[in-house]
Amino acid sequence: MPFLLSLAAAFLFGSGDFVGGLASRRASPLRVAVTSQWVGLGILLPAFLIFGNSPNRSSLAWGAASGFATGLGLVFLFRALAADTMAIGAALAGIFTAVIPVVFGLLTGERPAAIAAVGLVLAIGSIAAIVYERTGESDREPGASGGGLSLATLRRRGVIDGIIAGVGWGGTSIFLAQTPIDGGLWPLASAQMATVLVLTAFALGSGAGLIPQRDAVLPSAGVGVLHLTGVTLFLVALQRGMLTLVAVVQSLYPAVTILLARVILEEKLVRRQVAGLIAAGVGVVLIGLG
Repeated sequence: MPFLLSLAAAFLFGSGDFVGGLASRRASPLRVAVTSQWVGLGILLPAFLIFGNSPNRSSLAWGAASGFATGLGLVFLFRALAADTMAIGAALAGIFTAVIPVVFGLLTGERPAAIAAVGLVLAIGSIAAIVYERTGESDREPGASGGGLSLATLRRRGVIDGIIAGVGWGGTSIFLAQTPIDGGLWPLASAQMATVLVLTAFALGSGAGLIPQRDAVLPSAGVGVLHLTGVTLFLVALQRGMLTLVAVVQSLYPAVTILLARVILEEKLVRRQVAGLIAAGVGVVLIGLG
């Protein structure tokens, strides 16, 4: 059951990102993200006030920590995407999102079956192949050196921001996994509030604004519904399954986004992405068998 829930969460997250990408063609990606999070909060709070049980302090605390980590990850992802080579930051964010929970799970005693471990390696490797797009020499700044590894170079290429974004999202999985089952879905409420606060503060501080253009409002709201449903399934999966497996399966959501873009928008896939999708599929099967 946790495996299927995490797989469904990946589908919903990937679908949400696809819709969010369409909305971002009409409005600022940051405004789309802020609006989607506010929509999620607007759905959650009334539902909890009417149907929710009494929250406990632990659930709210771990939920808030995960929400802060999510918001932090989004902020640094936006910074990475604004870098000279945005694909590098996006790829690193995806890899670290998967790797951080795996390392934590192994250090805390989780031991996946051998076949599932092979699936983990394939799945994590596939993320880089799926999201990374090669940047040509023409994209470099005039006079820039290709081999420099100075701190300024790493920042300019989005390396540091991409890693921080991935660590933040990896932390989201770890924190949600600590929430007690008897806390119900209350962790989602505090998580959503924390994410909304972080993103709203960043949007206001950067002068980006909060409300997207009129024709992007509805898609942004759709992103909020898809992501909220996805994180709900993800929370349940984390509470009942192994962090090392559930987090990696969920982190394959870029494959869904890529496939939707191929089917609906007829975007072309390069060989590397096709290989990544195949590796992701094999990895998911192996994890499921394990």
